[in-house]
Amino acid sequence: MALPPLLHLADEAAYRAHFVATLRGATNAIVTHDGIDVILHDHDFDHAFSAPLKKWSKQRVFNAGRASYMDWIRSVLEDRAMAQYRRVMPDGKTRKLLLEPSAPFIVVIQPELANPTKAAFITAYPVTSAKALAKIRSNPAW
Repeated sequence: MALPPLLHLADEAAYRAHFVATLRGATNAIVTHDGIDVILHDHDFDHAFSAPLKKWSKQRVFNAGRASYMDWIRSVLEDRAMAQYRRVMPDGKTRKLLLEPSAPFIVVIQPELANPTKAAFITAYPVTSAKALAKIRSNPAW
């Protein structure tokens, strides 16, 4: 599946409106290629499309570069050709990492323990370092 073009919108408000219209809420739910329902919420915008204000800062600000990949989220989740990895977190929860290898771009979801056909969106971002890409690929296959 071909990825959609990157978004180039006027400002944060335009990106947020696009997110609400295309990704947020039950009416825009994404069903992964293997049948997992993923619903994005308002707080997902603030996390996925922001970056630290300064290196190692906890304060985050909107990042148009990250937001430009917004339309890739659905495409990556729906495409069975994406590389898929399993990551077990320190708390024992399992996350599914879906990697578009040519960009590279990653989408992370966390299936619910009680109902693995539903998952929480965790994040999505372009992978910008070889070290980070190697760490993703070191996880076992899904």
